[in-house]
Amino acid sequence: MSKPNTPNAEAETPAPKRKYLRTIFIKDSSPVANWIFDELLSDSDVPHAAIRVLLYLIRKTIGWDNREEELSLEQIQYGAGVSRPIAIHALWVVCDCWGLFDKTRGRKGQHSSVYAIGNFTEEGFMDRYDLVSRIYGTGFPTPEQVKPRLPPGAKDGKKENPKEFIAAQLATQRKIRDAEDAEREEKFRRRSKAS
Repeated sequence: MSKPNTPNAEAETPAPKRKYLRTIFIKDSSPVANWIFDELLSDSDVPHAAIRVLLYLIRKTIGWDNREEELSLEQIQYGAGVSRPIAIHALWVVCDCWGLFDKTRGRKGQHSSVYAIGNFTEEGFMDRYDLVSRIYGTGFPTPEQVKPRLPPGAKDGKKENPKEFIAAQLATQRKIRDAEDAEREEKFRRRSKAS
C-alpha cells in the first residue's frame, strides 16, 4: 500500500514527479551537451569521423557516469567505426588541441590509455578552439599540419614533439590574444573618458 501524499509547508500536496521526454523515449541514453551539436556539427572543418570519436569518448565516460575510462585504441576504432590513423589524429585534436579529455598513455602491452574528462565546458572549448584556429587557420588541423618538424636552431635532426609544440603554441597565442584584448579595452576606456 502506498503512502498518502503528505502536505508541504504551504498545505499543498506535492506535484507528481514529471517524466521528461528523453527518459520516456530514449531510455539508457548518454547526455551530450547542446554546444557540441551547435558548435561542432555545423563546423565544416571538423570531419564526421572526429565527431564520432568524441561521441564515443562521451558515451564511455559521461554516459556511464565515469570521470575516466581505460580504453584501447582498438576499442575506440571499433566503437567509433573509424580507421587507426583517423582515430589517432582525432584523439590528438580532442585531447591535446581542444582539451576536452585528458589522456594518460598506458604502458605498451600492459595497459590501455586512460581518458579523463578535461575542460568540458563550452567556454573552455571555445577558448582552445579559437587558439588552435589562430595557430593552424582551422579549429581542426590536418595530420599534415601537425607533423613533427625541426624546431628553429635544432641540432642532430631531432624533431619536436607535437604535444609539446601545441602546448607552447597555445600558450603563445593566449598571450597574444590577451594582449590584444587588453589593448582594445584600454582604447575603449580612453574613448569613454574623452566623451
